Amino acid sequence: MDKSKRDFLKKGLLGLGALGLSIPFVKAVGFHSANEILPSAFTSNTTGTFDISLSPSFTWTPGAPQTLQFSNETAGSSGTIYLDNSGGHAITMGSEVVSEFSSEITLSVAGKYLINYICHDGTTVSISYTDSLIDVDTYAFTLAVGGTVNTDGDYRVHTFNSSGTFTVNTLGVDDTIEYLVVAGGGSGGNNLGGGGGGGAGGYKAATGHTITATSYPVTVGAGGAAATSNGNGNNGADSIFDSVTATGGGYGGDQAVNGGAGGSGGGGGSVKNPVAIGGTATPSGQGNNGGNGSLVVTSGHQSAGGGGGAGAVGQAGFDDNPGNGGNGTANSITGSSVTYAGGGGGSQNSLSTGPDSMGGTGGGGNGVTRGNPGNDGTDNLGGGGGGGGGGANPSGAGGTGVVIIRYKYK
Repeated sequence: MDKSKRDFLKKGLLGLGALGLSIPFVKAVGFHSANEILPSAFTSNTTGTFDISLSPSFTWTPGAPQTLQFSNETAGSSGTIYLDNSGGHAITMGSEVVSEFSSEITLSVAGKYLINYICHDGTTVSISYTDSLIDVDTYAFTLAVGGTVNTDGDYRVHTFNSSGTFTVNTLGVDDTIEYLVVAGGGSGGNNLGGGGGGGAGGYKAATGHTITATSYPVTVGAGGAAATSNGNGNNGADSIFDSVTATGGGYGGDQAVNGGAGGSGGGGGSVKNPVAIGGTATPSGQGNNGGNGSLVVTSGHQSAGGGGGAGAVGQAGFDDNPGNGGNGTANSITGSSVTYAGGGGGSQNSLSTGPDSMGGTGGGGNGVTRGNPGNDGTDNLGGGGGGGGGGANPSGAGGTGVVIIRYKYK
């Protein structure tokens, strides 16, 4: 048995030694003596009705058919029940109880069960339980609260569209999660010749991230505020979960100003000799550089570079063709493919009705022609804002970031 499973059995739920389980059972799950078991306090119950205000952990030994019920529930309360139903008494669910395994397993079959419960809203109590304690390595799962919770098959998905707390109430045998952390996008620039597109928020995703039974603050980065007067845009704010930090997107450049560095770099402003350079993706690995701004090729034709995206660099501007924002990256952590962290499009100052630029897929705001305000990046995708059109028009704001956590719960 690996260390994570031993730690789960020692620290998490059962307090097996305190419950008097025999040494042969202890050996079966990987311990060699009862002295290795860490005791935990369990409150005895024989009625099937559990007052959560008294204790989070119970032993339940029914002597007759009973209904599993809870009282004094509060939002976020959770715990464990060790059920010894060796007599095979009929067990039914109270009206407030939602069982994750009701179609697969019945507590009425003679045996010993480990029940994890959690109350999300102060009224409804969700439970999951093992088929058999002999099989505890297979059926012990993580339970947590925080953010907006949805399920995808055997997985629970917590989405944080704003800052909050991810609280692990019960740590399963598998103590790892999958995460997606996207920072806020940068806003576009505002200048007389067309502002650079804002860079997308930094994008970080991984599986196999180890967690413990504790509370984790979650920070969702804001998008950079729109530039409402002539000048650079603003960087987006970082998003943070545990040791993972996604860096806010870089700002779009003012006239003749380089784009800002960030998770993805902002686009360079128009009109500079040499050209205004797109911002760099800093630190590396979270996105791409912004595109360069253009020199004046035809009198009155100036255009800025697009912001970088998680999946591609921002396009450089040329003549009266502003650079498109770099495309973002698709991720299916929620169970559906969604593209995140697209760069904002650069804008231009053409004397004609030149083309708008496109924001990158994944929430990048479009750039615009002279006299028009830039488009905002999409919130909770971390898109960069589009540059403000020539003539010092407001830029698009960056989109807010997102943090998503996924783990197996049954």
